[in-house]
Amino acid sequence: MALESEHVSAHLHEWVDLVFGYKQRGVEAEKSLNVFYYLTYEGAVDLDAMDDPRERAATEAQISNFGNTPAQLLTKAHPPRAPPRAPLDPATLATTLATVTSAPTCAVMLHERPLSRAPLLAVALTPERIVGVGADRRTSTVKWQPGVSPLEPPGRIAADVLIGSAANERRPIFGVPFVEGLLEHPATRFAVSADGRHLFSCGYWDRSVRCSNGL
Repeated sequence: MALESEHVSAHLHEWVDLVFGYKQRGVEAEKSLNVFYYLTYEGAVDLDAMDDPRERAATEAQISNFGNTPAQLLTKAHPPRAPPRAPLDPATLATTLATVTSAPTCAVMLHERPLSRAPLLAVALTPERIVGVGADRRTSTVKWQPGVSPLEPPGRIAADVLIGSAANERRPIFGVPFVEGLLEHPATRFAVSADGRHLFSCGYWDRSVRCSNGL
């Protein structure tokens, strides 16, 4: 739990500086008390150039006892990790806040129809429709009822706010399989055009960016 904490994540770049970066050697290493025996550093000695077998054996013994520092990969300070992007909250698409006279604010469910047969990775809201992206790499869309706002107070809604069935397996699959481990924040892998008719997606094994139309 400590290694996965926000404190460790926020200071990880400082560890990179000590082990692989600009604080591994030189003045910055001295300031950071990060100095080790000279034979431990990469390139400190050329064993193949030693003609005396006893000198080579002694040097190899010292290296074995003290260990080796990693190769220095960076000469400038490593930047801290950027703050994580807030995931898309799909709850705002299904609920609305209604203020009732002299009553506390409450949330009211407006729609329960499945948007997809597979778990949704991302949901986008446009003025005309809802676009969903499923784990099966199929898109799903539904339109708002004409003249009905999804943010109407519940007492004024007389019918379902959406039209059309979205859970349709006949929709074509887009792209190739996603890279494993890239979907912790899936909403950042997809973008929908302003009119909700084009889906842009990334995170595929072939490193492509796809544009799917006909939503």
